[in-house]
Amino acid sequence: MHQGLLSELLAIPGVLQTTLTDADGLIVENTGEREKMDAIISDIVAIIENSNTEISRLTIEAEEGLILADVLDDGRMVITKFSNEANLGKVRSLSSKIAQDFINKD
Repeated sequence: MHQGLLSELLAIPGVLQTTLTDADGLIVENTGEREKMDAIISDIVAIIENSNTEISRLTIEAEEGLILADVLDDGRMVITKFSNEANLGKVRSLSSKIAQDFINKD
């Protein structure tokens, strides 16, 4: 259903995986290894829940590279895992566009 939009992010050199979650952090669409992404999502949800501020975007440095999470108003997330070689500006820009497209499609 949303695979085409997530695939746009994969076209950026250095992007390793993209995922869309529902408001509960459950994977709706995924373009890579699910088990590792489940662990990443758990970490992101914990950070958001323990934060005293509203988070709309979160960037995490991990062993396997960087992780960008765009949190939509309804709690869904667009999560992108990418290497340090990826263009961060392009990843952020396209991730924001895709997050907006998800909102507009629903």
